[in-house]
Amino acid sequence: MMDVTRSHGAITTTARFSQDTSVTLPGTPDQVSAARAFLLRAIEDPALHDVAELLVSEIMTNAIVHTESGRGGQVRVSVRPADTGIRVEVEDEGPRESGRPAVPRRQEELAEAGRGLLIVRLLAARWGFRAGGNGTTTWFELDTGRPTG
Repeated sequence: MMDVTRSHGAITTTARFSQDTSVTLPGTPDQVSAARAFLLRAIEDPALHDVAELLVSEIMTNAIVHTESGRGGQVRVSVRPADTGIRVEVEDEGPRESGRPAVPRRQEELAEAGRGLLIVRLLAARWGFRAGGNGTTTWFELDTGRPTG
């Protein structure tokens, strides 16, 4: 089992979030919009909507393109309270080839892809991933400015 955490304080609001909710979606490209719609319903504070939509789109797309979830599998998206905000988790069915989850890396200036996790790193207060026997969970947290729960 691998657990990696990164921290960066980019987005802060004063919202509250107090319930756990999740949805399981087919691992197909058309379901990225379903994941965004799910988040908009789950997160009450409109100040978090834009960044949450962008980050879940990037992680969901990675799950579909780079993991077994995109080969007829499923992706689970969860939202729950975190210590000082909300936590969004995207659980996939594990990497296709290398056996290791994707990590952010520097891209060529004109590259048309490969910036998703860099965007997550820049905009999330904290983010990371857990790799285990059943797949990988990539997560990010957005701060709401007060303890939750």
